[in-house]
Formats: sequence, structure tokens, C-alpha cells
Amino acid sequence: SGAAKVDNSVKLSHSLCAQELLEIVLDTYQRYPDEVLGRNAEGKQELTLRELFDWHGISDPKVLTIEALSWHPPPKARTHTNRDTSLESLSSALVRTFLGYDGAFAPRVLKRILSRAEQSPKQYHATEYSLPIYGANSNEIIDIAHFLKRNEIGPHRRNMWMLQLRLYDQPPSGTTIEAETVQHQLDAIFLPLIYATLSSDDQRYSNVAWMMPQIGGFHIESAAPAPSNDFSPTYQSPDRVRCSSKPSMLYYCYYIHQNLNVLNSLRQRKGMNTFQLRISCNHTALNTVAAAYLFADVMTQAKGLPQFPVAEYLFGMDHIGVTVSPLLDNGHDTPYAKHPLPNMLHRCLNVAVATEEPTRLHHDFNPLREEMATAQKLFHFTSLDLAELGRNSVHMSSFPNMIKAEWLGEGHAQGAAGNHFSLSEVTNMRITYREEAWANERQMLRDMQQQSTKVTALATTGASKRSGLGERAASMAPAERPGAVLPSVSRWHYLSSVEDVEYFAVLDNRIRFPRTVISGPMKEDKAAQKAVPFVADALRLRQKYSWEKPNPWKPRQVQPSEADFQRTNLVNGQTFSEDDWVYEAKDSVYVPYLKGMVREWPAALPTIDEFGEDIAQIRRICDSIEVKEFSLRRLELLEHKFMLHLALNHANEAGTTESQASTNRDIYQ
Repeated sequence: SGAAKVDNSVKLSHSLCAQELLEIVLDTYQRYPDEVLGRNAEGKQELTLRELFDWHGISDPKVLTIEALSWHPPPKARTHTNRDTSLESLSSALVRTFLGYDGAFAPRVLKRILSRAEQSPKQYHATEYSLPIYGANSNEIIDIAHFLKRNEIGPHRRNMWMLQLRLYDQPPSGTTIEAETVQHQLDAIFLPLIYATLSSDDQRYSNVAWMMPQIGGFHIESAAPAPSNDFSPTYQSPDRVRCSSKPSMLYYCYYIHQNLNVLNSLRQRKGMNTFQLRISCNHTALNTVAAAYLFADVMTQAKGLPQFPVAEYLFGMDHIGVTVSPLLDNGHDTPYAKHPLPNMLHRCLNVAVATEEPTRLHHDFNPLREEMATAQKLFHFTSLDLAELGRNSVHMSSFPNMIKAEWLGEGHAQGAAGNHFSLSEVTNMRITYREEAWANERQMLRDMQQQSTKVTALATTGASKRSGLGERAASMAPAERPGAVLPSVSRWHYLSSVEDVEYFAVLDNRIRFPRTVISGPMKEDKAAQKAVPFVADALRLRQKYSWEKPNPWKPRQVQPSEADFQRTNLVNGQTFSEDDWVYEAKDSVYVPYLKGMVREWPAALPTIDEFGEDIAQIRRICDSIEVKEFSLRRLELLEHKFMLHLALNHANEAGTTESQASTNRDIYQ
């Protein structure tokens, strides 16, 4: 397929399949065996590639295999207690040398894989590679930017860098560790970015300023959950919390999110690109999922999301991106046959496929193509399904809108109205169904939340009788009454106001059969009535923390939280001027203050005490039996409706020669 696809989550240190990496190692050894890699483990003398192999007792590198280097984990059924572990240090050294951002041969390899993507004019296979950030010292981001600029790696139109925050992990050997507290880690991450935004001409930060347009966002890597890591709003301030104490991931998430909000506000005012926030869910825990719901634009490694049906329903309602890696999960603890990807797609979630660590499990030189092909065979996906996954990956990616418009068309954000099939290869029928599915859910929730079903029915009947239309007009549907003006309510009102009606048909000229909406009188479902206010409360909490705050009942509307910082200068009546403001740390968040004014906390930024209450409320909502049952029923209904949609609209999704000849083709073409 020539449609655009983005690998939304892939670690740079494992970005090549093992076979290609091994071939590059062997080819490099033939060409440059005596090139200096760096210093040896003791740091006393320089080490060449030949000496590295000799150090590990390898006289002829051609005898090396992928299995011997442990780049592919052995099958679960195979016992590997006798596996040779003597080459593990060699394996790590080779990966760092060829794929680490500070590796001796990394520039050549990175240029090779990035230029390969650029050279394919018809197939848009883009990537979002993750660069590991440990917050270890104040020069960490500066050094990365210097490495990329010095070696002329970038900018590339088909790659965006993600800063993967690995705040719990030990930095690689040789890394200078200055950070002792969480505040030191926050300073190491955000101060270079703020300085580069404010003073791009500063020699110290000029490379960072050059790199920032190529950065798509921050990616928080979650840690294994432990009872001692649970979040408590009574935590001390970050300047008093030591890194070695490994505070809760929620603690990190709060301060990273708030500082990122301020950084995005600053950059948006200056006309610069802004950054996404992504959270990994590789360790399935409710705290991680709750943090991702409140903060994240995308949640990666989301295979555990279906374990929390309330969260899954909320992710769908807010159209939050989720990525899964079936091949990686199959190699760990989720067999391919039990993977939730098909259910996620059928339930209309904004889901995409990513590769995460191609070195570990992939065999093809294009790992994303291997993921797609495997999904097509084992999940019985059609080409339209794969195209939809690709379209989702582009939408949730951090690429600029200009690039997305090139790949999907100028109106790509307008849904079916702006869809270009020749680019996306997704039919309008499929896109329209997805839009309507969640629009109906929002409408139903709003109607039930307002609890106006019975009141609307009684008021309509009384008004009709007073106007002289009589009982017959009162029994009509509102659209049938003489001179009627449709109110801004949905079909759910009409269903719920008549106890004897359990279904009705809506003729739709886009399909060949009457569309049937199955529903019972909602006012009789007491459990649903109890659950809906909690769902609405969760949607409002997400809105509170969103960078672009959406109306919970409507598609996204731009209401950036940075509005609090864009105030008019009341003293002289002039508009906002960056020179009138200073940035200072208040409660470990870099906040803009008007010079000469009281240092107040911005109303747009919730405090950590508020966050503690909000995260506790999200947990209560996700644990509620009534809300769980309601959410699971709605998700199952969405899944069944999609299967019915496929059965009734197969021909229309494939297209016809009269209406759109390009879609009426064999799926393998």
C-alpha cells in the first residue's frame, strides 16, 4: 500500500531488525576494524572494533549469530538455562556503538536508515524515534543536539524525535551523574529547552534551538509498579525528593505535564512548534492508565487497556491515541491469538500499530511493514483495516500539520468531508461510521446527563395540545409536526419518550439497507443513569488538564490553557509582550510572571493537591461496578454495531465503478 504510515513508538537503540544490524556490524568490521570506538571498560585506553571482539574472545566475527548475541529472546518453551551469557556485554556494546546517539558508528547507521525512508517517493513510511533522556546532568540534551548537528543528522521530513524520559533507569556507563533530586532532573530536562526558546542565538543553546523543531514530544517510560511507589499528595517538593527514592510515576507525570504546559504556551506565543506528551503503559497498572487519560496525547504499549473498560471507553470518547505492538507482546506474555488489537479497532478506538523494539523480535528490514503484514494474516484484516490503522498513526503523530496535509490531504482533520481516498486509501463510508459512532455516544450521554427525557416528552405534549394541534400532532415525531423546528436533541429523546418503542429505522441514502438503531427506553436503565454522571465527571477532568481543552460532548475545540498567560497589560493597554514577563520556578514549575507583579500561581495550572484529588476520583470511577458494567456494555455494543456495519455495507466500503472506481479493486493490488 502506498498510503502513509507512521511508526509512532520505536526506540532508537533498537531501531533496526537484528539481521540488518548484524550485517552492518560485519560489514563495518571488514571496512574499519581499527577505527577507535572509545575507551575500554576501565576508561584508561582507547578501544577499536577489532580489540572489542578480541576482548570478548571473538577472533572471527563471522561466527556470531543473532541468538548468540541474545538479540532475539528464545521461545518460551525452550529452556535456556545453559545459554551462553558471556556475550551479553558484547551485545550491549555493539548496540550502543551502532545505534546509541553517542556511538562511534551511530552517525553512519542513522544516516542510512533515515535517508532510506526519504528515498521512497511513493510509500510514506515515517518514524518517531525515541532518544533516551535520564535527567542525569544539565548538558544531556545539549550533548544530544550537538551530536545531531555535528554529524548533520536531520532535519528529515519523515522522522520526528521523541525525548523518552527514562527517569527510573540507570544512565549508561560513562554518563556524568549530577542530579541528586527530582528538581535537578526537571532542571536538566526543561531549562535547556526554555533557554533555547527564549535565546536561540545563545551559543550554548543554538544547537538545541536547531533541534527543537525536529522534536515531536516527550515520552514518559513507566516503571514497574510497587506499593512503595504509590502516589500521595503529601510528597515533599521535588527539591527535597531524592532520585534514589524512586517516587511515584504520577509524581513525575504531574511536574512534567505542568512544565510542558508552560513550555508549549511560550513556544506557541512565539510561533514555534509545540510538543506532545506520551505515556507508556508497558507495566499495566491503573495509576499509569489514569495518568495517561488525564495527561497524554498518546498512550503507547496499550495492550493492557482493555483490562480497564471504563478507561477504554473514556479513551474512545476523547479520541486519545493508543499504540500496540502485537509482535512484541507475543514475544512477552500476550499470545497473538489473544491480542486486543482487533477488539480495539472494532470498538472504534483511535488505535495504531508500532514496533517499539525491532531488534528484539522483527526480521524484515521494514519492521512496520512486518507488523502490518502479520496483523493482516493472523487477524484477518482487510486492506481497508490496514489503511485505517495507517491513517490513525498519521493523525496521532507529532508531525507538523503541513506534512500531514501532504500525506492525507488539506482537509484531513475534517473527517469524511476532507478525506482524499487517493492518499489515505480509507473510504468515506468507514470514516463516517467512526464519526457517527462516537457522536451517538456523546449525544446519548449528554441526554441522559441532562435527565430531560421525560420532561421533554411532557412539555412537547402539553405545548401541542395548547396550540390546538390535538392528540394526533402530539403523538407525531417532532420532525413530522406542521411547521416544526427540530430542537438540538437527538433520536435518543424520541426513543426514550415512548415506552412501547424498542427500535426504529432511519433511512440513509449512503447505505443500501435501512439503518436500524437498537435501543430501549433509557429511563428504565437505572444502572446506566447512575453511571453516566461519573463518566461525565471523568470527561470534565480530562478537559481540565488538556492542552487543547475540548467540550466533552462535542468534537475538539481549541481552548488552549495558555490563555491565562496571554493577558493584556492593564497598565499601558498594550498587548502581550514577552519582554514584560519573567520565568521563575514556583513549586518546581517554571511559571511566567509579569514583571513587578505579585508571584501568583496561574489559574490554568491545577496544583498538586488538586491533581491528587482528581487522580483519586478517576480511580474511583474506574473501580465503580456500575460504571464498569455500563462502559463494557457500550464497548460491546460498539463492537457489534461495527460487525453489523461491515455485513450491511461491504459493497459500499469497497466502492463501485459508478461512484468511485479507484476503490473497487482487489485488496492485494
